[in-house]
Amino acid sequence: MPRKVASRIGCVSVAAPWTSRGVSRIQTRSVATWDVAPLRLACWDEIARDLRYADKDGQVTARRGLPLTIAYLDNVLVLVLVLVLLGWCCLRDDCRQFRIDRIIAATPTGDSVRPRRVALLDAYVTRMAAGRSAP
Repeated sequence: MPRKVASRIGCVSVAAPWTSRGVSRIQTRSVATWDVAPLRLACWDEIARDLRYADKDGQVTARRGLPLTIAYLDNVLVLVLVLVLLGWCCLRDDCRQFRIDRIIAATPTGDSVRPRRVALLDAYVTRMAAGRSAP
């Protein structure tokens, strides 16, 4: 989201239908906006990032991420689109889907991903084709 728009909005509300014992209701949650331009640039320039990343429980870890692309993934259970950074996690030594709304900081390292990019993309696609989705 462009900075001008994000600064005016502040947050985005995500609504999803939820059925519990036949009762339908709308749940909303507020998610922080994040300017994805630096991550798009990292993918385009093939530059690694040092990430501070929070998991679903809020635990924060520091890790190096090798960005490959940004994508929307849909969650069929709650009917919401999630923006993710697809990349290689050097901490886990595996492919990962980093949710943009959980990235606290993404500092450029200056290290080029270019020498490994084709091999990383191949590994990512192979894992996905084998039915082993990236966490």
